[in-house]
Amino acid sequence: MILYHGSNTIVEIPNLDLSNMSKEKLSALFVLIIPSVIQLIMENKNLSNIEATELFYNSELYAMMEIEASKLWHLSPLLLYELFEEELATGNINYPEEA
Repeated sequence: MILYHGSNTIVEIPNLDLSNMSKEKLSALFVLIIPSVIQLIMENKNLSNIEATELFYNSELYAMMEIEASKLWHLSPLLLYELFEEELATGNINYPEEA
């Protein structure tokens, strides 16, 4: 499995197969990923935790992340934040081909 860390670095984790991920496993990954994305939103937008959480949970990006088949859960928090910023700025998201 390949994970994207930041916008340039690729980290490969051998023998990790998440292709048949259950909702429980996806939820567990969200517990690790979402707080980091929200922290980046708070820091870069000067928002409170509640404001940043609401903003992110109401985004198209978050809605797409909830769809396991989108494979967005394998992207790094930083890349997810960059996609979130793109959505805010343009109203669109150019999803990576690997997602």
